[in-house]
Amino acid sequence: MRKPTSFTRRTGTAVFALMIGFPAALQAAGDHEKSYGHAGTLDEVDRTVRVEAQGMRFSHERIPVKPGQTVRFVVTNTGETQHEFTVGPPSVQKSHRAEMREMMGSANAENGHHGGGHQGGGHRGGGHNGVDGHHGGEADASGHATASSGHGHANSVMVQPGETKALIWHFAQVDNVRFGCNVPGHYQAGMHGPFVAGE
Repeated sequence: MRKPTSFTRRTGTAVFALMIGFPAALQAAGDHEKSYGHAGTLDEVDRTVRVEAQGMRFSHERIPVKPGQTVRFVVTNTGETQHEFTVGPPSVQKSHRAEMREMMGSANAENGHHGGGHQGGGHRGGGHNGVDGHHGGEADASGHATASSGHGHANSVMVQPGETKALIWHFAQVDNVRFGCNVPGHYQAGMHGPFVAGE
């Protein structure tokens, strides 16, 4: 039996490394290299847009932005239940909704088991149904980061009733990018809208 040549060994090793690394590369691309944009910083901000979460709607039906702009969204919850503000295309909104349903369902079950926790309107303090711990990348109204546990989403903020938080996002593109609230039932109730090419 012929011994494998140096070239064969090298090729086999490279293919094996590629097979091992490919899923990780796909995950990294999905998690960290968002083609529609990325989190921005306060010193990069081109403009500020104020958004109110009012009942089951946002104060804007659509928000004009330009590709290449870094926008600071100052989101105030004037309603009586928690809301979130997420930036992303429909596929991102959909996956985030599924994640929120699963997370809030687990939190509801745990709260029911322990006989505590609020299932209804906004509960300030440690968060509602443990959802605050899920969101990262949050900032206060001045744009400074606030403490938050969990793995975090740089494209999303959770806002309790009466709260104001900021999200800074750099738009690599505008087409097919939306804003939405993915607290279960809210997006379906009409709490979303498109970003459109504009000012």
